[in-house]
Amino acid sequence: MAQHNTVFRGPETQDAFYAEKLQFWGNVNKGSVVVIVGTILLLVAMAVFL
Repeated sequence: MAQHNTVFRGPETQDAFYAEKLQFWGNVNKGSVVVIVGTILLLVAMAVFL
């Protein structure tokens, strides 16, 4: 059975590290905005129809 000792140590350069970090927080920010807007729309719809 073959053994693979490959370990991912992260981005190779500091620029790649910052790019990955910005992409991650951009996705977190986008997800947060979607959840907040969805919640507000749900509350408005409940107020209108109930």
